[in-house]
Amino acid sequence: MRAADLLSVLWAAPAWAGPWTRDAGQVYVKVSESLYTADAFQDASGRVVKGVTYTGWTSAVYAEAGVADGLHLQLFLPHSVASNTFGDATFRSARLGDARLAAQWSLPWLDFPQALRAEVKLPLYDAAEPGGLQGDRFPLIGDGQVDARLWISAGGSVPRTPLYGFVELGYEHRSEWALGEGLDRGFVDGAVAFAQLGATVWRGIILSANAQAVLPFETDQSTKGYATVGPGLLAPVGGGLALEAGVDWTPWARNSARGTQVSLGLSWLRR
Repeated sequence: MRAADLLSVLWAAPAWAGPWTRDAGQVYVKVSESLYTADAFQDASGRVVKGVTYTGWTSAVYAEAGVADGLHLQLFLPHSVASNTFGDATFRSARLGDARLAAQWSLPWLDFPQALRAEVKLPLYDAAEPGGLQGDRFPLIGDGQVDARLWISAGGSVPRTPLYGFVELGYEHRSEWALGEGLDRGFVDGAVAFAQLGATVWRGIILSANAQAVLPFETDQSTKGYATVGPGLLAPVGGGLALEAGVDWTPWARNSARGTQVSLGLSWLRR
């Protein structure tokens, strides 16, 4: 598979670009909708509450734009509508979520796909809202504070085969800066990882297997740790457009629910 073709593959996670950095003038944009369901949720104190039906819909725009050869900028902007149902009572939250901004650079003197990426998570909500006597029953959109990640990424295609793959490893710093009041709890730093293995199966259609992990360095009562795995599909429809779909399961989680996410998106690539 050519590197130019791989640029259209990297659908798998909102703020993961893989090691194939866009050059000047190249643009990738995706609009997507995802559904996450679980039988538990994490409340404002950090406690995982069970015996509830959690449903979260996220509409998102993700973009990568090359600003120079081997340097691109990334943006992820989500809006979430989430609900917790306790028997006959439903508590719903609807607001903007965690935006992610990033800059990625590929080293020009190395002759294989690789990149360094700096990423910041910016919450567009106050995690302390809503308050009140039953405020802790409303689903959280996120932890509500600023995070920073530094990634290294490497990958490539297997010669004379339709296979490709890449791995990303990073460090995540969890700050206590929040929008508004925020939550009255701290978080610990951790390691993050993402991997994708895929193949072109027919007329540009790509199937992939994806794995993600967030691993805090310490065990506390609030910092989430989890791992997800699942398949993905990309199907070109012409004119630079492609349909993208995926499913992610959570086989392991700490301070977090173990749920399932299904996603569907439409992407456009200008080379």
